[in-house]
Formats: sequence, structure tokens, C-alpha cells
Amino acid sequence: MTDSLHAFHGRQGSAKTREQVADEFVHRPDKAVNILAPVETQCDWLRACGFADVDCYFKVFELAVFGGRRPT
Repeated sequence: MTDSLHAFHGRQGSAKTREQVADEFVHRPDKAVNILAPVETQCDWLRACGFADVDCYFKVFELAVFGGRRPT
């Protein structure tokens, strides 16, 4: 995550070091209130909305890719 953020800032013309980017990410202002619901809970919400074949396709640390399809 840090490497991707550092690369992004570099493409934007920033001279921030990798350590500065990591520190900003770890101490970001929204961290305390950005409490994510568990993936299975979020998948249950999709099922309750009518999505089918809901699953988590990729998960690493706090990042997850999950979804489903709307039945035809």
C-alpha cells in the first residue's frame, strides 16, 4: 500500500519520501472513524439487496474485493 501511495505522489510531482507517505497513511485523520464492517457482513448486505453469487474474491490486510451479480 505504501509503495503504491508513494508512486502515486511521485507521479503527482511530490517530493515526499516513502517514510513521509507511510507516516501520513498510518496517522491519517479519518483512521479512528473509518472502522470497516467485516467482509462477510458486507457480503450479507449485498445478498439482502438481491445480489446472487456474492463472494470475496481478494483480501489482503484491510483491502478486499467482493461483489455479486444481479439476477436477470
